[in-house]
Amino acid sequence: MEAFLCAAVGTVVNSAVGKAAEYTVDPIRQQLGYLINYKSKFQNLKDQRQELKDATERVKASVNEAKRQGDEIFNHVDGWLSEVECKMSDEVATHLEEDEKEAQRRCLVGLCPNLKSRFRLSKKAEEESKAIAKLLQRAKEFKTVSSHPNPEGMATRPIKDCQDFESRQVAFDEVMAALRDSNVSIFGVCGMGGVGKTTLVKQVASQAKQENIFDKVIMAAVTQTFEIKKIQDQLADELGLKFDEQSESGRAGRLLQRLKTEKKVLVILDDIWVTLDLEAIGIPCFGAGHEGCKILMTSRELNVLSSMGSQKNIPIKTLNEEEAWDLFKKMTGDIALRPDLHSTALEVAKKCGGLPVAIVTVGRAMRNKEHLFEWENALEDLRRPSQRNFKGIPAYAYSAIELSFKNLEDEEHQLTFLLCSIMGHNAAIEDLLKYGMGLGIFQGIHNVKKTRARVLTLVSNLKNSSLLLDCSEPDCFDMHDVVCDVAISIASRDRGWFTLGTDDEFDEWSDEETMKDCSLISLQDVSEVVDHELQCPNLTFFSMGRDKNISRYDSPQNIPNNFFKGLPKLKVLNLFNMQLVSLPISIDSLTTLRTLRLSGCSLEDITIIGKLKNLEILELHESVVKMLPGEIGELSKLKFLNLSFCYRLKIISPNVLSCFSKLEELYLNDSFCEWEIDEGRDDKPRSNASLVELQSLSNLTTLVAHIPQKQAISKDITFFGKLERYTISIGRSRWNRYEKFGTTRNLRLDLKPGIDLHDGVKTLVKKADNLCLDREGAEDVTLSLFMDLQREGFHGLKHFTISEVSKIKYLINPMNIEVFPVLESLTLIMLKDLETMCYGQLKARCFSQLRVITVKGCNTLKNLFSFSIVKELHQLKEIVIAGCENITSLIEEKRQEEIGNEEVTDVLKFSRLESLSLVKLPRLRAICCSKSKISSPFNQKVLFPELKELILYSVAVEKLWDDHQYQVMPLTTLHIECCHNLKYVFSSSMVKSFVRLKTLRVELCRDIEVIVLKEGSSMDRTSTVVFPELRQLKLKYLSKLKSFYSVSSGCDEASSSNSISIENLPTHEDRYLFDKKSMFPNLEELTLDGHSNGIKDISHVGDAQLLASQHFRKLKVVRLESSFEELLPALSQFLMSLPDLEWLNIDPVLPFALKPSDGLKLGNNILVPSSVSFQNLVTLVVSDCHKIKKLITPSTAKTLVQLQKMIISSCLNLKEIMQGGDSEDGEVKDENETICFPQLKELTLSSLREFKSFCSSENYKFQLPSLTTIILSRCPRMEMFSQGDSYTSSLCKVEFFDSIHNRVVKELSSGSLNNTISSFYLANLRVP
Repeated sequence: MEAFLCAAVGTVVNSAVGKAAEYTVDPIRQQLGYLINYKSKFQNLKDQRQELKDATERVKASVNEAKRQGDEIFNHVDGWLSEVECKMSDEVATHLEEDEKEAQRRCLVGLCPNLKSRFRLSKKAEEESKAIAKLLQRAKEFKTVSSHPNPEGMATRPIKDCQDFESRQVAFDEVMAALRDSNVSIFGVCGMGGVGKTTLVKQVASQAKQENIFDKVIMAAVTQTFEIKKIQDQLADELGLKFDEQSESGRAGRLLQRLKTEKKVLVILDDIWVTLDLEAIGIPCFGAGHEGCKILMTSRELNVLSSMGSQKNIPIKTLNEEEAWDLFKKMTGDIALRPDLHSTALEVAKKCGGLPVAIVTVGRAMRNKEHLFEWENALEDLRRPSQRNFKGIPAYAYSAIELSFKNLEDEEHQLTFLLCSIMGHNAAIEDLLKYGMGLGIFQGIHNVKKTRARVLTLVSNLKNSSLLLDCSEPDCFDMHDVVCDVAISIASRDRGWFTLGTDDEFDEWSDEETMKDCSLISLQDVSEVVDHELQCPNLTFFSMGRDKNISRYDSPQNIPNNFFKGLPKLKVLNLFNMQLVSLPISIDSLTTLRTLRLSGCSLEDITIIGKLKNLEILELHESVVKMLPGEIGELSKLKFLNLSFCYRLKIISPNVLSCFSKLEELYLNDSFCEWEIDEGRDDKPRSNASLVELQSLSNLTTLVAHIPQKQAISKDITFFGKLERYTISIGRSRWNRYEKFGTTRNLRLDLKPGIDLHDGVKTLVKKADNLCLDREGAEDVTLSLFMDLQREGFHGLKHFTISEVSKIKYLINPMNIEVFPVLESLTLIMLKDLETMCYGQLKARCFSQLRVITVKGCNTLKNLFSFSIVKELHQLKEIVIAGCENITSLIEEKRQEEIGNEEVTDVLKFSRLESLSLVKLPRLRAICCSKSKISSPFNQKVLFPELKELILYSVAVEKLWDDHQYQVMPLTTLHIECCHNLKYVFSSSMVKSFVRLKTLRVELCRDIEVIVLKEGSSMDRTSTVVFPELRQLKLKYLSKLKSFYSVSSGCDEASSSNSISIENLPTHEDRYLFDKKSMFPNLEELTLDGHSNGIKDISHVGDAQLLASQHFRKLKVVRLESSFEELLPALSQFLMSLPDLEWLNIDPVLPFALKPSDGLKLGNNILVPSSVSFQNLVTLVVSDCHKIKKLITPSTAKTLVQLQKMIISSCLNLKEIMQGGDSEDGEVKDENETICFPQLKELTLSSLREFKSFCSSENYKFQLPSLTTIILSRCPRMEMFSQGDSYTSSLCKVEFFDSIHNRVVKELSSGSLNNTISSFYLANLRVP
């Protein structure tokens, strides 16, 4: 039937009419084909689907391989796969099978096919086949399915173990500022190895990427063994650049071309050791046609950064102690906080020296160490790195520092660095000079002046290499602990140096194998010298001594007479702080000795030193020698003699000084000054030294001396003119030994009347860069000198002080000359006629370098500066004005000649002023004088953008700030004292301007009622006042203080006037010092006293715990001083709830106790009740609490697991520390209980007239394993330490002070603390 129908249809078609068939036959055939060829169409679709399946598998295999290689899949490939997934889904396959079956169905009882359905489904199959064919064709066009992505830059990858620290934030902000500064194109970060330079620049890179400062950020690690091609490859990889070129120059050109396609790009070059040629790498330098390229470098060497054109160098230092501990805890986990390990863990963290690389490594190593002996062993490893044991230092930290050492340019630098490592912290550069000269390190240099210049250069180079550090003193240097340990290890391993610190014991005197190879021995704390002859044939340097604070209590010491006999090559001998009876006779065998230092030694007879013929440097600093004998004159090669601070030295034998023909430098600070007046009389020989003797010393260039009699300077003395460095005082006044000049020519004149100055002294005056003119009746002479200097413009002076001279009405009269062009500090004291600083207009550069100005007791002075002077004070950092009764303002009104001058604006700025002290200025009303009414001294007329410290003492202002200025002030320290007109310090609207405040002290201000006054209508009264950075708060002797923060409804009106009204403060019943509206999230130290009559308690009792745990959560130190009538309920609860309290000082308070049933009440004799727990307390100080009889209960004692120091003094009725008798607070005693103070190291009991023992009960035993110091002073009734046994394994002796402060040290008697104490008091201080 089907064939019949087809034939019939064919007949119909063939018989179709004429011409039309030519145009319609093909479409009709196509339509009929859907009916006739439906099977082939479905088969074709199946074949196509199989082919697509095969193609899909091939593409997916390629995609998977590309993903394994980290490639990015093309979007069109992903799209193709998505389309295929739709085409090849199981649902589509099911539909296909159903369509094929449907096309085969018949109708009319199976006699006729369903033509309509077959046509539709056949056509659908053909269309599906065509769609699949297109997908197959597209697959054939895939040459590759992926591309290599630009790799994630090293600079912007996530940083592991990164932690935010305050000390790092400063450096981070500086780097970010430099990135944003269009004037900076190349800059660097400098710091020692392992300090965190790489981490910092990666953080910066990540931040720069987040902020879209650059289109591209790329980074390369240079390292010490760098290759240009490797650097180029690193940068190219991050740019997705492939080099076809092989030569360095060709690759450089290609890289440069690629970088120029980026509009803004940051290139980071990390760990640079030597100067790089940026153009040779392919990095565009500034001005090379790509201003959008910035270069950030890191290096240990400051010189390297500078040589590469760095426009700004940002130092990065080690972490401070708190930050280091936080990082260490993060690495170790909670194990470091375990009470029995905590103190040792702290020491281990400290020994890492704030070096992040060391902290992370050591911290991770200690993470699972649960035993104390493991921590103690680690601490010992860190303390004593040596050739046998440097495992305490992390391997890569050690390697990093050793690489820096090996990279030093020559042996001179290396040996100098190693010498620095044995000199301790804050070492003097002058000491390094003495050691270096003695050892002959500096080849080809033979005088002190050139040697000093060389030493300063070497120290500077070592600092630039990050191997040495700056310290607070300008003439000193420091070394990081970890660097020091590595240096000592290197010296020990490679050079035969033997070094022990203060915590080590030296027991190898007789070890011949160890000693014979030593070339240097340095022993920091030797209490006893054994009777032994040193046999060290190669030793060139020997140093031995004691801690200065300990040595003064030592018994006299002896060095055996033969001690130095076996040291044939010794060049440097340093003995310090030793109570020597005499020098051993074997010292005269040290024929090669060039440097001898005997600082702080109690020697009187030094005659034997005269036999050391080759000695060049002799130092008797702080010796008790009374006379410099004639034999010392035999030291003909002496170049350097230091007799400073030899207070007993009264005689220098005549003509001894003149024997030192090669002497270059003579130091007599606070020492010999009995200069004899040489009158040239042969019949009366001199009995002491004369200044004339120095006349013959042709090499003398440095003199430090005091000349009390001007007559000692004869007209014939001319050597003053050749002095290049001097610190000389002539007359009554001396230079203060603690003054740090920073200058090389210092002269102080305090002359008697009727004295003419000789030319030599006038030469000193003219050459001085630090001059102090004092008057002792010789006013005319001083005034004459001043007028001469004034006419010459004070050229060359860096520091100038003038005091007690009348007739000076103005300091300078410019007279068309440049005045004080290099002056850095100016001090004016009691110039009673001084009316103004400057007469007339200043010339350019006058005062342009002034940094500090101090004015005291100048009572005629009304203003300090004129408008024109302020304009020149670009460098001024500190102003101190004190005791000037008539000063009304710092800056006077515009003078006539300044009015109309466009350059003299109405708003003045002290652009760099950091510290301002205004003391005892009763008439001061304003900073800048004005005809308009001024409500407060600090307002918008004068700006202090860098002011960090403000001290106001006895200043009669009624209001400090303009309440309508809201800019953030940089102030970190505010100290207000005796300002009796003040009623409040801040208004609440001003608090947000002091977000950087760290220290706030308000004392003795009798009218202050609140610290922060909240204006009644200016803000929501429920808002909170926050001092986010405040670390220290001290409120003392404020008799009218009612609250720290309180509301006044009448303050708005008062804020715009000079009168201040504080109204509607809380009544006495509700007056609490703090409430929930005051927050101090970072406060660490709080000092309060009980003099305020208006305060009921520190807070409401119900708020005390919340305040302690949240608002004062970082509080570590609490001092309660003066007359608290009682320790108030909320205050006690507050103290108990502080989570981090480490130091509690109570001085004095009355007792309180807490009973479970009664709560807190007064009247008990125990200071701290049983309920109090101080688990973090480190220091406990209690003084002048006269009503307490017992300090703590056993329950509280058990919580003091971190206590390290306990000081109890002047508590007249105190009988025992821990309650041992009948319990008065309901505490139940356990018999034979052991109480441990695991960390207690120091116990001081002083002026306790009723005190008998630590604990009077036999029921308690005490474990004090860390106790090393017990000081007992004026405890006349003390009978024993405790009734129960006490175990003190670390204690060796007890220090006693009797009623007249005589000190007696007793060794522990038979190891028993009780026996030692009872025997002393029974024998010496028995009280009837």
